[in-house]
Amino acid sequence: MSNSGAVTKDLGQFKTIPPGSNSPFSSVSVLTHGFTLLPGQGGIPDSFYEVADSIAKTGNDGLILRYEKPTGSWIPIDKNGGVLTTLTGGLQPTDTNYFRTLTSNIKANYVNQNKSLVLLPEWSLDRESVIPDVGFSEGAADALFASMVQLDLALGGGVGEYQGNQLKRLYDSQGKLIRQQGDLFNSPLHFMGFSRGTVVNSEIVQRLGTFFPQAGGTSMANRDLQMTTIDPHDFYQPSLNLQLAGFISTNFSDFYEPKVQVWNNVTFADNYYQTVANPNHGTATPNGRALGQLPQEELNKNPKPAGLNFPKASGVNLGKADREILLGTREGEPDRINSRIGFTKDDDIGGTHKRAWTWYAGTVDLDLEQVQTQYPHASNPNVPELINDQLGERDANQWFDPNFPAARPWYDNASGEGIGEGWFYSVLGGGKEQRQYSPTGRVPVSFDNTLSAGMRGDYAVPTLFNGNFDQYIPNRSGAEEFGRNAISQEIPGWSFHNSATSKLADPTKHLVNWSTIDGLRQRSLNGTNEIPGTSYLERMGIDRDDPKFSNYALELKGGDSITHNRFVVPDWGSLRFNIHVPKKAADRGNKLKVTLTDAASGEEITETILLNEANFLTGISDSFYNNDLEKDAARKLGYATRGFETFNVFDTFYEGSTQQKELDKFRGKTATLKFELEGNDVVYLDDVFFKSSSLRFGEPTPKDGRSPARYSGAAYDGNLYKDNLLLEKPQYTLSYNGTGNIPNWASFQINKSWIFLDGEKNLSKRGFTNDRSLPPDFYQVTNNDYKKRKPYVGGHQTPLASRSITLKDSKAVNLLTNIVPQHEDHNRSIFWEKFENYGQDFAKEGKEVYVINGIDGIKGSLDAGGKAIQIPENIWKVMVVLDKPGADPSATPVYAVGFYYPNENPGNIAEGWRNKDWSKIDDLTQRPVWSLEEIETKIGYDLFPLLPQEIKQDIKDIKYIFPSKESIGDTWASLPWKSNPPPLPEDPTDPEEELEELEGESEELEEE
Repeated sequence: MSNSGAVTKDLGQFKTIPPGSNSPFSSVSVLTHGFTLLPGQGGIPDSFYEVADSIAKTGNDGLILRYEKPTGSWIPIDKNGGVLTTLTGGLQPTDTNYFRTLTSNIKANYVNQNKSLVLLPEWSLDRESVIPDVGFSEGAADALFASMVQLDLALGGGVGEYQGNQLKRLYDSQGKLIRQQGDLFNSPLHFMGFSRGTVVNSEIVQRLGTFFPQAGGTSMANRDLQMTTIDPHDFYQPSLNLQLAGFISTNFSDFYEPKVQVWNNVTFADNYYQTVANPNHGTATPNGRALGQLPQEELNKNPKPAGLNFPKASGVNLGKADREILLGTREGEPDRINSRIGFTKDDDIGGTHKRAWTWYAGTVDLDLEQVQTQYPHASNPNVPELINDQLGERDANQWFDPNFPAARPWYDNASGEGIGEGWFYSVLGGGKEQRQYSPTGRVPVSFDNTLSAGMRGDYAVPTLFNGNFDQYIPNRSGAEEFGRNAISQEIPGWSFHNSATSKLADPTKHLVNWSTIDGLRQRSLNGTNEIPGTSYLERMGIDRDDPKFSNYALELKGGDSITHNRFVVPDWGSLRFNIHVPKKAADRGNKLKVTLTDAASGEEITETILLNEANFLTGISDSFYNNDLEKDAARKLGYATRGFETFNVFDTFYEGSTQQKELDKFRGKTATLKFELEGNDVVYLDDVFFKSSSLRFGEPTPKDGRSPARYSGAAYDGNLYKDNLLLEKPQYTLSYNGTGNIPNWASFQINKSWIFLDGEKNLSKRGFTNDRSLPPDFYQVTNNDYKKRKPYVGGHQTPLASRSITLKDSKAVNLLTNIVPQHEDHNRSIFWEKFENYGQDFAKEGKEVYVINGIDGIKGSLDAGGKAIQIPENIWKVMVVLDKPGADPSATPVYAVGFYYPNENPGNIAEGWRNKDWSKIDDLTQRPVWSLEEIETKIGYDLFPLLPQEIKQDIKDIKYIFPSKESIGDTWASLPWKSNPPPLPEDPTDPEEELEELEGESEELEEE
C-alpha cells in the first residue's frame, strides 16, 4: 500500500517444502469420482487427473496409480494419463510379472523417500456408476478394497507368521488372522470422494476398519485416516426421475445406497456440500447433505428402511463430520444467508453439484483456474468449470444471482484463495494441527448401513458381497425395469471387476424370485394327497402370492458360469452356498464346479458337487467324506430337490486326496470365485457366503481373550487347534476337542425346513459313524467305543430331532464328532430330550431358533483302546428365538433361555418343568432352567457376540418357559417373558413329544 492509500497487488507462484514424514509414503490419497454419465477415455474425469497431479507434486513429486477394472491392477501414470513404462518395465497388466515388477520399482523409487502416492479408482466405464439400481457403488468399493489389499500385500504386507518359508501359524492367541500391513496401509490415508464416489469411499473405509483397524499408520497412536466427502449424494431425490434427451427415459432418483458414515476408524472427517436444487421439482441437479442427518424425502420413506436406524448416543445420531461446510442452499432454507457465490441458484443441469468438486479442487492447487469436471452438461460435458478465486474467474457473470446479490465469497479468507480451506486440513495440506473435532461419537464399523433389510448380506461387511443376489430393486414399474436393463443387465458384485470370465447372457434375466420357482412351491405328499404347509416357501413363512415379497436366486443353465468380483477371502469360515435342484434335474449327472483363484498368483482350488441324490438305501450306500465323488454323501443332494440345501467346500479333509481343499493359503488375500454348471438342466444358486449360517450372531468366544475355535488341516501333533478345532458342516458347526475326542460345543439352527411336520415321515435314524473329515492323525471315534459303557451312552449335541427331514441330515448328526458320553437318565425323554423338543416347538410355530449346546468341566474318561473319550461334568444348552426365519432381531421380538445341569441322573427335577416359575428359585443347583447370562458367566463364554448389545441386554435374564407349544403362537406377540406371569395350567393335550428315540436305547449301530 502506498502513502496515498493505493493498493498494489502482485501475483506469483511459490512452492512450499513438503512436511517431513516417517511413513513409507508421506500420504496415500484416494480420489474417487461419482456418477459419470459420459466418461472419457479411461473413465476418470480430467479434473481428477489434475487434482491428483497437484497432490503428487505437493508430495515431493509423488506417484499416481490408476485402477484398471478388468484386471484389478494399478497403472502408474503421468498427469495426462500416460503410462510410466519405466515403472512397469514395458509389461502389460495381464503379463505374469507385471505386478511384481511394478511394486519392486515403487519400493525402489518412492517408498521411505517422503513421497506421496495418489490412487485413482475407476467405476464409470461400462456405465457402472449410472446403472439405476442398488449395489453398484458398494460392489465397486468391495472390489477396489480387494485391489488395495493386493497392492498392500505386494508392498511388504503379509498374512500369517512364518519361520523361514514355512507357515508357523495363521492366527494369533486371540484367534485373529495375523496380518502385517504393508507400505500402503502403514502410511497416512486420505479418502476424497465426490457425489456417489463418497459412498464408494465410505464402504472401503468400513472394510478397512473391519479388517485393518490400524490402517493409516504403523500403530494406533500414529495413524491418520481422513475421509473427505464432497457433495455426498446417497439419498432419495424425487426430481432425479429423469427423461434425458438423446439418452434414455430412466429413474435416477434413488439408488438405495448404503448411507455414508463417519466410521470409528476415521480420525478426521470433513464434508462440503450444497442443497440448491428443489428436490421435488424438475431438475437434474443432485443435492448433497450433511453427515449424520438425512433429507426429509429419505426420512419420509414408509416403512422406515432398516439402514436408516443410525446408531445414537443420548438420542443424537452418531457420525457427524468434524468439519461441516454448507456451500449454499436454495431460497427459504436455513443458512441461505451464508450461501457462497455460485451456490445460490440452480441451472437444472447439475451446475452447483459439480461446482462443489471444483471448489474443493481450488483448495488443493491455488494455481488452478478451471477444471474439466466431465459432469453431464446440457451442451457439452467437457465445458470447463471455473474456479472463483483471486487467480481464477472471481467475477464470473454467469454465477451472479440478482435474487441474492449478497452471496459470500467462495473462500473464507481475505486473500480470496483456497488457503485454510478444504484440503488444507489434510496431512499434506499443512493444517492437520488446526483440526477441530466433533464431540459426537463415530459409527461402529459393525453397523449394517445397507438400506433395506431384504438386501443385506450375512454381516455388516458381507463375507461375500451380494452373495445372496438380493442387491436388486424389486417391484419396479415396467418402464423402470426396461430403463435399468437398457443401461446394463449386469449384477452388482458379479460384474465389471472380475476379468469378465462369466458366461451368462443377460444376467439380470437369471435373477429369479423364490416365489416363482416351481420346486419351492411343491408340497410333500401323503399318498397322492398334498400335505398343507410343507412346501419350502410355506416352511419359511413365505406367501407365494404376496406381490411385495422378493428374495432372488440365480438361475444357472447347462454351460452357464458366473464369476464373483475380486474380494478379500475372510479370516475364517467355510465357503458355503445353497442349491435348489428341481426334481426332474436330479440324478442326470449334472455337476456344479466351484473354483477359487488367487488373484495375485493365479493358484486355483476346485471342488465339484454331483447333482445326484445321495444313496443310503440300496447297494453300497454313500458315505460322508468319501474321496470318490460318486460315493460321497457330502457332495451329493439331500434336501435340494425340495428346497435350498447348503453345501460347504474347500476346508474339509479327504483322506487320500492328492490336494487338500483347504482355504488357509487364501486367507486374507484377494481372490475370485467361479461357479460353473456342467450338464443340460436348470439349477438355482443362492446365499454364497463364508461362515456357517448357524453362527449368524457370532461364534462362542472365550471372555478371557483366548482364541475361539479355528480350523486347521494340519496333522494332530502340529495342529494348533487340535483341542478347539472348528468343524463346519451344513447341518451344524462345532468346536472339537481332539484330546478328549468330544465336541466342546455345537451350534445349529432350527426352522421348519430342518424338521418333519405333521403328516410327513420322520427320517431321523440313529446309527453312529466315525467322522472321516478330521485332519490327519486325529483319532476317529467309532461306534464300538460307546458300546457297553453304562451308565453312559452317546448323546447328540445337535439332536436327531432337529435334523429329521432327510436321511442325509440324519446321517450327518450321527457322526461321532457330534457325540459326548451322556448319563443315560440325563439323556432320556424324562429330562434333556424335553429341552431339545422345546426348541422344535418354536420351529413348528414358525419361529427360527439358534441353539448352542456344550459341555462344562470333565469328570473322567472312557478308555477307547488307549484313547480317552472324556466324560463331561455338566451339559448346557442356550437358545435364541426369532420371530420368523431371517427376522431382524432389531425390529421383531427376541426370546432366549438356557438349560444347565450336571451329567448325572436328574431324578424328577424336570417334572412339570413347563409350569414352574423358575425365576423364583435362586439356587442354581435346584433348577435346570438358567438364563443366557447365567450360563455365559458359568462357562466363561460370550455365546452370541454379534447380537446387538441392546437386544442381548434385553434378553439376558429370561427364565420364562412357555407352558405349551400352542401357547407360543397364542401369546408370542404379547412378549410374556417380559412380565414373566404365573404359568398357565398344564395342558394334558400337549405331552412331551418323544420325537427322538431314547438316546440310551440299545440298537444295532453301524460304523463306516
